[in-house]
Amino acid sequence: MAPDDKGQHNPASTDKETNNTSLNNLFNVKVTPPSSRSDDGEQVQQNDLTIFGADATMLGETLRGSIASSCDKPKRGSSATGSTDEEAAAARKKLKGTFTGVLVPTCENMWGVLIFLRFFYVVGNAGVGQACLAVILSFIVAFCTTSCLSAIASSGGVVSEGGPYHMLSRSLGPYAGASVGITYYLGFALLGVLESVGAVDALVMAAPSLADIPGYHQIFGGSLVLILNVVVWGGIHVVTKLGVFFVVVVGLTILMFYVGIFVSPQSDAIEIAGVTGLSASTLSDNLGPSYDDGVRFGTVLSIVFPCFTGILSGANRADVLRDPPKSIRNGTFGAITISLFMYLSFMLLWGAVATSDYLKHGPYGTEAAAAHLRRLAGVNNDEARTIVGQIVWPHRIPAYVAPRLMQSISADNLLPILKPLSVVNRKREPARAVLVTTILSIALSMIGNLDLIAPLLTMCFLVCYAFMNVSCLMLTLLKTPTWRPAGIFRRRFRLWYILSSFVGVVAALAVMIIVSVYWTIGVLVLAALLYLYLDWVGAEAEWGSGFAGLRYNFALTALQGLQEKVHKRINWRPQVLVLYQVGNGADHSGGDGDTNSMLSKTGCHDLLRFYGQMRKGRGMCIASAIVVDGDDKRVAAERSRVAEVMAQESLQGFADGRSDEACEFVRLLQFATNTGKAIMCVKNMSFMPVGERSIPMNGTIDVWWMIHDGGFLLLCAHFLKQHKVWRGCQVRVLLVMEHADDEATETAKSNLRKLLDRP
Repeated sequence: MAPDDKGQHNPASTDKETNNTSLNNLFNVKVTPPSSRSDDGEQVQQNDLTIFGADATMLGETLRGSIASSCDKPKRGSSATGSTDEEAAAARKKLKGTFTGVLVPTCENMWGVLIFLRFFYVVGNAGVGQACLAVILSFIVAFCTTSCLSAIASSGGVVSEGGPYHMLSRSLGPYAGASVGITYYLGFALLGVLESVGAVDALVMAAPSLADIPGYHQIFGGSLVLILNVVVWGGIHVVTKLGVFFVVVVGLTILMFYVGIFVSPQSDAIEIAGVTGLSASTLSDNLGPSYDDGVRFGTVLSIVFPCFTGILSGANRADVLRDPPKSIRNGTFGAITISLFMYLSFMLLWGAVATSDYLKHGPYGTEAAAAHLRRLAGVNNDEARTIVGQIVWPHRIPAYVAPRLMQSISADNLLPILKPLSVVNRKREPARAVLVTTILSIALSMIGNLDLIAPLLTMCFLVCYAFMNVSCLMLTLLKTPTWRPAGIFRRRFRLWYILSSFVGVVAALAVMIIVSVYWTIGVLVLAALLYLYLDWVGAEAEWGSGFAGLRYNFALTALQGLQEKVHKRINWRPQVLVLYQVGNGADHSGGDGDTNSMLSKTGCHDLLRFYGQMRKGRGMCIASAIVVDGDDKRVAAERSRVAEVMAQESLQGFADGRSDEACEFVRLLQFATNTGKAIMCVKNMSFMPVGERSIPMNGTIDVWWMIHDGGFLLLCAHFLKQHKVWRGCQVRVLLVMEHADDEATETAKSNLRKLLDRP
């Protein structure tokens, strides 16, 4: 690939540019069948597309299958084509938009039981000022995590697939991601239990006589968990349809609370000591805290934060969204912003309508106090029973998400004991994971106390949010090529990702410590134990680790900082080259032929072993084991033996090898191909803009793509465009197809357009 002469467009191949705003029109793409030659012999097709943010390897693999299949298919009539288009349109119609796919489920998850059963208690203890501070702190964590989530969704590639767990495991590494993912799973299970136990409290408010039943929290809470886990077997479409209805019910209930607060006191029956109606003097009296014994700001924060734990709902259902990056960003930011103003208004109104003593002790007092609280909310006994339904129905979302999260963890096969949970039934539902989640949720519902469940839930979600921000911060700082969120190549956007992620990590850790130092230590120890257990029994994963990338970046920076000068005595280190011969021709002592044969495999490495005894010098060693007349298999075998010797002698580093014939060009190509390495052969360097000729170019970079390179050429072109010399060029991709007719070409163009327009 090279620009046209003098960096200018070739008139014979100049095309009309398309105005696509996706990441500054990174690529212009052409699909060129062999038959579409112009009069002057140039092989050009006048169609432009745009590619942005797609992972080159994934793109190449996908195109290889889709385009090859399109070339092999026989011609079809127009009716078949129309049927295919209708099926595609029908499938797209089933996808969800921003409102039903993200905003509604996110609000459902966030607007839970604590709004109705604990917000007045929060205001009564913390006062309006600290209650609003708790809401704002929780919002900061949610806002920064949402910013990180939006960056992940817009990045494309590996890190944006499969929801939050998939992103964490692919960026932090398999074991760190799985340990955090299991903690996140426990948080979702606790969220469902919280909603169900809270529904029992609402049920007791409606029918106080139920409180006389021993263990009523455990009995009714476990029963609700079981019923709702059975309901979610209907799948995502059933959950979504029911979600729209019940979010309306939740909205009406919230409206009833607003109306009840504004109209109180409305009769002589409710005019009791402590209920003043909306009053500026009451609000002034409730601005400061008035904590009961054993209650502090951390307790209040642990109650408020779970109301911001539903922000990952969009990522959990990214596979059913019509436009995941846009929907996740707009829907999640919209949900947390609406929730922020709603929560703050509740805190202000509760602080203005009743005294702190009434707000603190209403839910824990006599039956009359509970009845007064119901009337303060503007509902009677019959209406209070309807609230139970809308409080417990948000549990559908955790009950739906948690089993699928566990199935994703099990499908990675990192933990052998979880492998049976990766199985799905004919409807693609994780039946086994649903069963395990149901049993676990019923067991957790035996806690039976909202004030104990809320801190546990808060810690589990905060660990996930903190590590999600850590992964975003790490990927941004490392400048990983596959990390390409919107605007990452602009300084202000890059600074925003770094700043928001850092603030998110600090805020999450701060909230954890404020809630409880002991719970913080306990949850982090649990995550660490899960990591160690996974490292001990877990299987090897195919993907890498962000921490490994961090170590690589540190090592590369340190090597680049070295200078060629004499080291002072204080920091001198031995730099040793160990040069020796391996194989049958190696010089070693031995007796008969059998011993000689054995020593030829092991004894020739004694020199390396001897240096291993001097490894305390903390210097660098380069061991060069020479193989005479050795083929690739023999070199690979000797390389394995060198690695074994290094492990035995506790020498840390890398073992590599090559035969003395590898310098031959053809054998080098063969060796690199067999080992899966990429090869770039550069020619005509005298025409390239390097060195003194490095002036900004404004022509085109032509990529003649055979698609079998897995997208490597596209990635190289992407790297070139990041340099100031090539930044003004357009990348033109010419896709060459063999034995393709017009219909196959059009199909290939359609497939190419769909794939390259994806984020």
